[in-house]
Amino acid sequence: MKSSISYLYIDSADEINEMGIMIKVGKATLTRKKIITSVSEKIICIAEELKLVKYLGRQYMPFTNQLKSFQ
Repeated sequence: MKSSISYLYIDSADEINEMGIMIKVGKATLTRKKIITSVSEKIICIAEELKLVKYLGRQYMPFTNQLKSFQ
């Protein structure tokens, strides 16, 4: 029997460039966030204008698996 519950995950970006590629940091919560996003049907990422950068990784050093493109 399939569940009728839909899961929505909303989070924020730490850095995002003009192409929509973002960096999400936070080592302490990385495992929890991966579990939550794996069961979510939809993911929404919010980034304020201050998070827009020309070059990613200057403020934060990302893990390679934390780079994600949203189109």
